[in-house]
Amino acid sequence: MGNGGLDITGRMAKIDRLLFVSSIVLVGVAFGLLIVVSWTLSNAASVTLQRDLAEAALFQAKERAEEAEELFSKAYHSSPVFYTISSSKDARHIEVNDAWSSVTGYSREEAMKKTGLELGIWANPEQRKEFVKQMKNQGFVRNYEMVLRTKLGVEKDMLFSGEFISYRGEDCLLVVGQDITESKEIDRMKNAFISTVSHELRTPLTAIRGSLGMVESGALKDPEKVTQMIRLAASNTERLIILVNDLLDMEKLQSGQMELKMEKSSLTEIVNDSIKTNKPFADEQKVNFKLTETVPDAFVKGDSNRLAQVLANLLSNAAKFSPEGGTVEISLTRREGNYRVTVSDRGPGVPDEFRDQIFDRFTQADATDTRQKGGTGLGLSITKAIVEKHGGAIGFDTEMGVGTMFFFTLPASE
Repeated sequence: MGNGGLDITGRMAKIDRLLFVSSIVLVGVAFGLLIVVSWTLSNAASVTLQRDLAEAALFQAKERAEEAEELFSKAYHSSPVFYTISSSKDARHIEVNDAWSSVTGYSREEAMKKTGLELGIWANPEQRKEFVKQMKNQGFVRNYEMVLRTKLGVEKDMLFSGEFISYRGEDCLLVVGQDITESKEIDRMKNAFISTVSHELRTPLTAIRGSLGMVESGALKDPEKVTQMIRLAASNTERLIILVNDLLDMEKLQSGQMELKMEKSSLTEIVNDSIKTNKPFADEQKVNFKLTETVPDAFVKGDSNRLAQVLANLLSNAAKFSPEGGTVEISLTRREGNYRVTVSDRGPGVPDEFRDQIFDRFTQADATDTRQKGGTGLGLSITKAIVEKHGGAIGFDTEMGVGTMFFFTLPASE
């Protein structure tokens, strides 16, 4: 019994130890499983987080790309500068902006159907070929001048730049164009003006120098000859004064600094006095002034000196372009609430190509250094500005070989 009890007790102790060891093992296994499960869950969560972060970054990048494309599209279409995007393969238009349509006269829908060559917008297709050739050689072109033809057939001077770009996955040609027609015309007018002013300065200065030089040298013994030379110098001095005054008046008009002394003035007296004042010039040109019709008491609100300047310009022009022995006719009439003054000559008339620009600055029918008639090309522009500042209007009727009639109207002042 005693040995049997020990055996049982020993076996129980072994069982307890085995249970203890088994518990420890089970706890270890459970802990290990817990670690494995935790790691697996953690790794899965990490993968999910990374995927979520990647998706968020992709979404943000897509949003930024869409915003950038929207910004580009708005800038592209609203830009005052001419833009086109065309395929580098077949030159078909992919995009054109509003400025392109404004310059060319073609709608976006029309542009999408054809290339620029098919639309015929290039006045000289060889220029376009050279532009593309330079693009292929250099990858870009800067400030290349070409002449563009609009839908209505009007030719415009353009300045182009271009380069190859990738647009929506396609190789394309981006072209930027600027209309320089007006700036080139301004340059032409400026050059013509410089030529005109140089001529207008050189001619009287040469005459003044020559006449005064002869007087100073004592070569003229006849007092009458001396008087003639002095008169010639005085006449050319007046010509220079007129030139300078025209330049100053134009500057005042452009800057808005020409002040008018507006008061009730007799247009009747201004017309009569202007005819008398400008008669010496008419005599030089061997032309007569004749007042054919007038109104006794024609009053307007205006600057009498500036209105006299208007008439002086019109009368001197008529005298210059009238044939020797011709008559310049002047009239003053009333039409409803306005007074109308006309100055008519029997000169050669205004050429067709010059009629639209006759009141522009620095323009003359003959702007060459060899022209027969003097002048800065500012007189009629100044005249028009003065009349309009008085609330009036100015115009002309002309017929080649018959003559020209200039007229202006002013509101009547009772």
